[in-house]
Amino acid sequence: MCASLAQAVFDFAVASGFHVPPSDMQDDANGTEAAQINKTILGCLPRGRKVPPLLTDWLEPQLFQIDHTPAVQTLPIRKRIPDSVQCFPQGSKLVRFTNENGEVLEREVLEHNMQQEDASLSKLPKFALIGIPREPQEFVFKACSLVHPVLRAMQVGSLMLDAIDSYELGDKMEFRRIQCKFSQDLLRKAGELKSDEDLLHAGMAEHLQRVLKGKRLCLFQKLLVESGYPDSKVADEMAAGFPLCGWLPTSDVFPSKLRPPVLHMDTLEKMSASFAARSIGATKASGDSEMDRLLWDATMEEVQAGFLSGPYDTKELPKGAIASPRFGLLQKSKLRPIDNFSASHVNSATGLRDKLQVDSIDEICAMIKAWAQRSSGTPCLVGWSVLRPQEGIPSDRHCP
Repeated sequence: MCASLAQAVFDFAVASGFHVPPSDMQDDANGTEAAQINKTILGCLPRGRKVPPLLTDWLEPQLFQIDHTPAVQTLPIRKRIPDSVQCFPQGSKLVRFTNENGEVLEREVLEHNMQQEDASLSKLPKFALIGIPREPQEFVFKACSLVHPVLRAMQVGSLMLDAIDSYELGDKMEFRRIQCKFSQDLLRKAGELKSDEDLLHAGMAEHLQRVLKGKRLCLFQKLLVESGYPDSKVADEMAAGFPLCGWLPTSDVFPSKLRPPVLHMDTLEKMSASFAARSIGATKASGDSEMDRLLWDATMEEVQAGFLSGPYDTKELPKGAIASPRFGLLQKSKLRPIDNFSASHVNSATGLRDKLQVDSIDEICAMIKAWAQRSSGTPCLVGWSVLRPQEGIPSDRHCP
């Protein structure tokens, strides 16, 4: 019964747009595991993270007529077929009951099979999808034809591959002309939209004006629409201010992964005084006076930049205010302030429908390797690293 219910939930999820994880590394066309597969190819997969196996032990489920095999007709789904049923290879398992077209039977039929041991054979399902294990020799033959992950092509997206091919296979000067024309068009569009940008920023709330000062949101949205990006509405969401609580808007870009909020926003508001008092009471010195000083200085810099307001006394907090503790994370010679929204239960009141994926240095490595794999001869790639001059480092540096 549990297996039948789980199968019904799975079928509903697939019909609602859920992407089934690839069974092996050869079945990754949907790209949901591209980041992990690229990490595997680059040899930098973090400990504890897994990717699909190179090759599964199973063939694709096959449709069989089972009206002459009562042992299979009354078998719970996902169970191994008894070895006494010799019409299937040993180790085969029942995936699901279907009709003659391979469509899943209604759950009532499955429940009938589970509960009625003396049911008439004429009422039992006559077709089923059966999982057949690979023969050992076939498994070895297939494994020998695979490409080792280290030698596989990187998954960097069709647009990036098109850009690489247009440079490698086309006229280099024409490619540069296209780049220059894009820059010229960008400057022209920025000038045309200046009045719209000013009007948009003037209508924002004061705190949004401070944070979004200088951001060309109208130009951003226009470029998203012209490029056909699926989530062009992100420009409007940015102009309105991204919410911290409740259900966050879907992107239509990232793979689906539902994570509902634990707390309702009304509960968070009602408990805000208690949560804030607990956060303030638990906030104390880190034990490293230099780290505390750097954290305070970094916070005051954000205040001067207009990203924060304050400082305030605890008695000045308005009703319903949520206090989140802050700590510092030292990265080389720079301290990065981190706001702990988990401690203040803000994260508990936030729901996600997407599995957010943030690009990192791995994506740059993937792009470089993909370019090298698609280049003729030995490519010589160069780039520019742009750093802030106030850190005592040149504003640009040539990196071979």
